[in-house]
Amino acid sequence: MWKADDETIILRLLFRFGSGQFIEMFHSKCAFSSISYMQASFTYLSMHYCSWSQTMKINDERAIQFLGEIRKPLLVLHKAILDHERALYEKEFGPVTPAAFLQVLINGSGFRWLNPLSVMIANVDEILDDDEATSADRFGAVESVVGLFSEDLPGNIFLPRYRQILQNSPDILHAHGQIAPILKSLEAS
Repeated sequence: MWKADDETIILRLLFRFGSGQFIEMFHSKCAFSSISYMQASFTYLSMHYCSWSQTMKINDERAIQFLGEIRKPLLVLHKAILDHERALYEKEFGPVTPAAFLQVLINGSGFRWLNPLSVMIANVDEILDDDEATSADRFGAVESVVGLFSEDLPGNIFLPRYRQILQNSPDILHAHGQIAPILKSLEAS
């Protein structure tokens, strides 16, 4: 049985190498704590399912540019979502410390929908910081970003809740407005 610490390593391996067999192994052996089978599946599917990769050709230089351009807006979006979700949580349960809210985020089933965004941002950071990252790593990271905001990705647990809060928060809407043109720029590539 794998431990929670091993799950981060597993997800990173999955992000890098992706394999349906690896997903099945992960599903059967994992002690579902902080990273679920659904997250692993999301990462795998976002690397291998996105339809744009078959129709759109981008080179390594464009992938690096895209990842560099999208990183900060994704962080802004993540913060806006966390602020929004914390305000809702505190409205219902009263004020909490940042550490207590972090524990709620990590352990609360109501926030699992946010995990794919968090994992994807960490993966983008890792790819951008890794001097030994390959073109395939960068293309996989680009596809995971596109997949997160795509209706074409089966089992996308992020998108339904994201669409709901997009309607309710001007900060999230503004952050999305920074991301949308960067995503659309891939169509022009």
